[in-house]
Amino acid sequence: MKDADQKSGFKYPWAKPYIDESDRVAVNQALDSGWISDGEFVRRFEQGFAHAIQADHALTCSSGTAALMLALLALEVGPGDEVIVPGYGFAGAANMVLAVGAKPVFVDVCADDWCLDPSQIELFFTPQTKALIVIHNYGAIAHMDRILALTNRYNVKVVEDCAEAAFSEYQGLFAGCIGDVGCFSFQAAKTLAAGEGGMVVTQSEDLYERMLLLRNHGMQPGRHYFHAVAGHNFRMTNLQAALGWAQLQKKEFLCRRRRMITDYYRDFFHKYRELSFQLIKPSEHPIFWANAVLLDENAEHTRDEVMKSLAAAGIETRPGFVTFDQMPPYQAHPLPVARALSERILCLPTYAALEKNDLHEICREVKRHAVKEKSFF
Repeated sequence: MKDADQKSGFKYPWAKPYIDESDRVAVNQALDSGWISDGEFVRRFEQGFAHAIQADHALTCSSGTAALMLALLALEVGPGDEVIVPGYGFAGAANMVLAVGAKPVFVDVCADDWCLDPSQIELFFTPQTKALIVIHNYGAIAHMDRILALTNRYNVKVVEDCAEAAFSEYQGLFAGCIGDVGCFSFQAAKTLAAGEGGMVVTQSEDLYERMLLLRNHGMQPGRHYFHAVAGHNFRMTNLQAALGWAQLQKKEFLCRRRRMITDYYRDFFHKYRELSFQLIKPSEHPIFWANAVLLDENAEHTRDEVMKSLAAAGIETRPGFVTFDQMPPYQAHPLPVARALSERILCLPTYAALEKNDLHEICREVKRHAVKEKSFF
């Protein structure tokens, strides 16, 4: 019998980093170098990540949230500005809009791909709209061609929140290289896990130089203690970068495992009417951070009831994100599609160590608790 995960207590935790000897070797090399703050692994990780996703510039930072803050500051978003934000997704993007003094304007998402709905964006543009943040929820890429057609017309800058979409592709471009700036996270549940940490990428030399300055207290490179602007300390340590770099060397393996998990879940559940998945567009090749299923509104059991039953069976799952119209800081108008997703999404275990026999057991338990007998299309 498979032992329970030491950290979560579940036989099958919802997420788990894949750490092997190569990761330990890299971190020990960073320790042995004596450089545990800045160091050579920071450069290696930046250069390797930029190469992996075909970005001109990549800059490590302390978290995915810090990456979002750097992007907004570099785009000179501030008080009096408005920023379009998807009505469904992790709150880091909205929080950073508030942190720079701007106003987040929430737009509902599509019912099929669960990302920002291009058909509604134009309704919320005003003369104060400075930027738009698109969140590639769970690893699926939003309708970027339609979104960019609008933002280009209105001269609105686009920040991609790719915290959940590392190495996903859309029309031949990697997530993060489609808009003006792309922001990534290396938190422990992500495809590349460095514990914490982030990366910001851009094809713009000017934006890169601005973010480089802002990341290090606004201190001018080559001129100690001269602050050209008021900046922040958003640096990544050499230890985190060593782990991130080692993880990057396993990119093909880690992505292949996530594709296998996605294929298994979709093949197993596609015939049951109680469960459906995010749309994968023909032009899209996603690497899912989380494999989420949507329970039918007429399902016999609620999402929370299914989660409780699965937990009793040793399987950890996660609910959908709470929508911004339900939380006090955001003052969002009603977001009906996002609200329906929030109440019915169930995120299944997704991590590289899962084998097919593990997935079969997970699927069998999900079917047992979420699917009626003889419930086929």
